[in-house]
Amino acid sequence: MSDTVFTGRRAQIVIAIAVILFIALATGSLLTKRPWSDEGWFADAGFTLAEKGYMGTPVMDESGTGLTGIQKRTYWVLPFYFLAQAAWYKLWGFHLFTMRILSLLCGLVAIGCWYGILRRLATPFVAVTGVALIATDYYFVQAGSFGRYDMLCLALGAAAIWVYMRLRETRLVEGLILGQCLLCAGGLTHFLGIMAFLWFWILVLWQDRSRVRIQHLLLCAVPYLIGGALWYNYIRESPEDFRAQFITTATTAGRVSGISVPWTAISREFVERYLIGFGLGAHSAVHSGPIWMKSFILLAWLTGVIVSLLVPGLRRRPVVRVLLALAFIQFWTMTLLDGHKQTWYLVYMTLPFAALLAIVLEWFWDHFPRLRLVPILCFAGLIALQAGGSALRMRFNVYKNQFLPAAAYINQHARPDEMVMGSAELGFGIGFDRNLVDDILIGFKSGYRPEFIVQESNWQLLMEVFRTERPPVFAHMQHLFAEEYRLVYDENGYKIWRRIQRSSP
Repeated sequence: MSDTVFTGRRAQIVIAIAVILFIALATGSLLTKRPWSDEGWFADAGFTLAEKGYMGTPVMDESGTGLTGIQKRTYWVLPFYFLAQAAWYKLWGFHLFTMRILSLLCGLVAIGCWYGILRRLATPFVAVTGVALIATDYYFVQAGSFGRYDMLCLALGAAAIWVYMRLRETRLVEGLILGQCLLCAGGLTHFLGIMAFLWFWILVLWQDRSRVRIQHLLLCAVPYLIGGALWYNYIRESPEDFRAQFITTATTAGRVSGISVPWTAISREFVERYLIGFGLGAHSAVHSGPIWMKSFILLAWLTGVIVSLLVPGLRRRPVVRVLLALAFIQFWTMTLLDGHKQTWYLVYMTLPFAALLAIVLEWFWDHFPRLRLVPILCFAGLIALQAGGSALRMRFNVYKNQFLPAAAYINQHARPDEMVMGSAELGFGIGFDRNLVDDILIGFKSGYRPEFIVQESNWQLLMEVFRTERPPVFAHMQHLFAEEYRLVYDENGYKIWRRIQRSSP
């Protein structure tokens, strides 16, 4: 039976291997992927808070963006990640890799917490198998090597649920209150922290609804009142800027459009997030190779969900119902509240997918003893496929082969007082404390004429978007590149333009 498969030392060995794989894959990824614009924006705010004492994003130009006051105060993103970054930089210094290591450590916290959660909800087989699948999941590894807030939010949510489950039997009130402190921090990190909040209270209703009293709920409200008061105090510094930045973030590119058109949102969720995210849609040229093989990962996840629903013996298990509820909550939250359909948010679905598949593998192991090679091959094959995807991405080493040469060109040819215009992540190569401006309209509103303009793949794509969506901006850019600037660097997805120096008449 499955009860004897992962016990004692055998379980420890499998978990240790999974953790080592996560550390190796995440470390390789954080050293080889090129910086992203989000990392540049978030790092600039964290760096400014750590070094100058205010939470602004001075690299960003607010002209024409709606992000009024962004250079002095950052309101468009929830604040806890910037506070965590600032403290981290104070301890270990500021660098792209320092920023990403914070995500890796949060990933380790999430792995440990989810093992504790699954160990209390299910069997050792499910806990060990599920955590091994989580630790090696492609999107989990990428989030653990990316300077974004997703892994911190995920870790805080997992820690909240683990603390509650660890303390509920003997110290319920402490478990509830500590859990709310962590959930409040997660909610002040990213709006998708709402998913952990909802699942937390589903677990409470399932396990302890007869023990929870009104006074407990009142105590649970205290962390949110304190967190809300602190955030409100920061908002009071400039309510107009908060309103402008918040509305811009909520409405840009239809982020919350799913609420008004849910059926369209469902279609887009499948097509733009799941199909693209699992290799069945468009992808960047850098991510070449057998991308379609990622579809087998999606097939494995869907198998876990579908079999859990169709097999009566599985469907009646409380743990399966709780995990299906989690999957349902997270699917609909992302469908309705994230109109951008970013594939990196798939990391939030890793837990229910992996845990349900682990339960199905255990059920197959117990009910078909002569076919036990099948779940073994599925488990090993899925881990190999996930790890292989991360390793393939490392092989391109776009940080070394694309980003660093472009940054080196700027460092060699631009004086410190000359303005460089480019996406914020360029700061990791030339420094955030020099004259770097992130202005996606390239001076259309600001009137800036920098000495250098750096176009990476996203800025080049934006220019094509402006061709149809904002023709005046596109015409302005065409004029600049035809009449005022000359192309001095064009390698590996980066274009660098230098302003033409005209002699006086």
